[in-house]
Amino acid sequence: MYSQGVRYIFPGRRGAFREASQKTVDTREQDDISPPDWFTAPEWVERLLNWYTKAKRPLPWRRQPEPYRIWVSEVMLQQTRVETALPHYQRFLEAFPRLEDLAAAPEEEVLRLWSGLGYYQRARRLHQAARLVYERYKSEPPREYEIFSRLPGVGPYTAGAVLSIAYGLPVPAVDGNVRRVYSRLLGLAESLPPGHWTRLARLPFSGGPAAGRPGDFNQALMELGALVCRPAAPRCGECPLQSLCATGIGSWVPSTTSARSKRSEPVHWVVFLVRRDGKYLMHRRPPEALLGGLWDFPIREGCDRPESPVRLSDSPADLILRPTGRLGTVRHAITFRRLHLHVLPSELSSPAPAPWTWVHPLDEDLPRSSYVDKVVRLAEKG
Repeated sequence: MYSQGVRYIFPGRRGAFREASQKTVDTREQDDISPPDWFTAPEWVERLLNWYTKAKRPLPWRRQPEPYRIWVSEVMLQQTRVETALPHYQRFLEAFPRLEDLAAAPEEEVLRLWSGLGYYQRARRLHQAARLVYERYKSEPPREYEIFSRLPGVGPYTAGAVLSIAYGLPVPAVDGNVRRVYSRLLGLAESLPPGHWTRLARLPFSGGPAAGRPGDFNQALMELGALVCRPAAPRCGECPLQSLCATGIGSWVPSTTSARSKRSEPVHWVVFLVRRDGKYLMHRRPPEALLGGLWDFPIREGCDRPESPVRLSDSPADLILRPTGRLGTVRHAITFRRLHLHVLPSELSSPAPAPWTWVHPLDEDLPRSSYVDKVVRLAEKG
């Protein structure tokens, strides 16, 4: 019996979907979620776990499921594809094989090894949390959900994933993949408030195989969402739960009630490229800024070539520049921003004050955004 007031989606004519709600009830106050009877039975969980045992990818954090390594992998995989994260994970663990190694490292080194993954605030928070854990516990992340989930950068999903996989705690881990699987499997709208997903995801852990293998169960749901129940073009014929799926049973079409994907707006920056003896004028961005802690060129918002000279008064210290030409435009994506970087070779009109300095931007020890590499390649090509 499905509870009234919770938004379920059912197949309509010609495979379209309609949203069904028998009563007008504020779903934020709806506490009772009653999925089908089979959802609390063990058979579907066993079917999913059997599929996962055969189909799971041989990822390095699965071969070495230590708490610290699981934690690093989960942070890296936030907003990042597995294929992108893999080489960074290997490099990061080579530099910081233990939690105490990460805790003792300077932030600049952490950001350097994170370079290319984006979302650098994740790296800073992971670093802060590692220092807190080492100061208080001296070794592994805490096993207590309430303690671990309050560390910097750790929320309900990361806590659930790490504690279930590393310590075998029967707690759910609900990410976008899991929401999508449950949404289609049970005919639920993905736009339901987070509290509904949390309560729903706890139900399989009340007993049976999910409680006995919580880490595998959470990973099986994530893997199903990543490999089979994909956002577009799902492979319904390969799904071990196809016969139970409420969303068309093999003839899935997109639901119109899901939250709309965010569309990034283009952002225009002017990059002033000042070069001397093979080095470029750069500085470290403030920690609280976008790309905080990374090395960057002089930049201002806009797309037009400014009048010369240019005074960058919002920089760490006033910088006076004179553009001498235009190299071209570099495109780069950061979070939900699509950057259009208009590169202008420039000269200094007065000596550069600190903290501006001359550096080799492609130095492997320099923490930077990968857009810096694109700009330098453009400059050296031109």
